Amino acid sequence: MGLADWLRILLLSLLWGSSFFYIEIALQSSGPLTIVLARVALAATALMLYCKLRGTPIALNRRVLGSLCVLALLGSVLPFSLITAGQTQIESGLTAILIAATPFFTVLLGHVWSRMEPATLPKIAGILIGMAGVAVLMGVDVGQGLSGSLIGQLAVLTAAFVYASSALYARRFREMPPSLLSAWMLTFSTLILAPVAFLMERPFETFPEPSGLAAIAALALLSTAFAYLLYFRVLASAGATNAMLVTFVQPLVAVLLGVLFLHERFEVHHLAGMMLIFIGLALVDGRVVRYVARRA
Repeated sequence: MGLADWLRILLLSLLWGSSFFYIEIALQSSGPLTIVLARVALAATALMLYCKLRGTPIALNRRVLGSLCVLALLGSVLPFSLITAGQTQIESGLTAILIAATPFFTVLLGHVWSRMEPATLPKIAGILIGMAGVAVLMGVDVGQGLSGSLIGQLAVLTAAFVYASSALYARRFREMPPSLLSAWMLTFSTLILAPVAFLMERPFETFPEPSGLAAIAALALLSTAFAYLLYFRVLASAGATNAMLVTFVQPLVAVLLGVLFLHERFEVHHLAGMMLIFIGLALVDGRVVRYVARRA
């Protein structure tokens, strides 16, 4: 990956890492499906307006409608719903740790899915080390979090697997502009989720508190609309496994922001976790391995 892709991944880590916090706030006054529906509907509207303002043609070829519906299910409907439902039973810190399994699933699936991204030993080692780094970074919260609901944990792990599938599936849309792909994916997500949400919940029967509304707005506009613009750009230029490395960096960014802006303490396990994450990222990126091999 080039510097621009790494910078996009850092920004994407900040946007997606904060989504768990927004979900926790929103769940205090709204149901899980209501939150997901509002998230995708508002994000789809914002991205369609963005496309119109930029003059991007929004017409679709009928041949891609079915594929976009599949991408909507894999890229947002299922993982968003599973994560939000999971967070009704486990905390956001544990959610971030479990989601860090996404690159591992991506490597395994990419290896068997038409050999799109073959699994190499350094890449697998890097992902396992990165996952360990995320767990170490979170420290004692890991042990406390694992005592939570098994169903909640399985829901988030399933979301990680679905995210990995969506990253590989989305590579067929590399020729479509990221803004247009994001807008249509989230539009189809809204159409799929709306009847389900109204059947299983009563969206906004009780109006959310101001903090809940602000959290949903931030979740939709920052952690979804803007985030997917970045995500699909990284996916097109750097591949599925590299795009999913964002799940390693999310907890790291959260810790650094807490230290810098919330005056939280920087502990020894934070440093150890960061070192493991950096080692894992370097192994997956491959340049350090190739340099050492040339020097040997």
